[in-house]
Amino acid sequence: MGEKSVNEIIEEVKIEICDNYCKYQAIYDTREDSGEDYDRMFGEKCDRCPLNRL
Repeated sequence: MGEKSVNEIIEEVKIEICDNYCKYQAIYDTREDSGEDYDRMFGEKCDRCPLNRL
């Protein structure tokens, strides 16, 4: 098992923050079967999230 790169670590942390701390998942209906609301959240919030700059 090799060492993770800095990029891999940053990506894992970003995903962890998005999945566990993002407030918009509670505002939008983000169940897997709610495609429209899920897509709308990505378009309105996730695309402009500062974590995407990492």
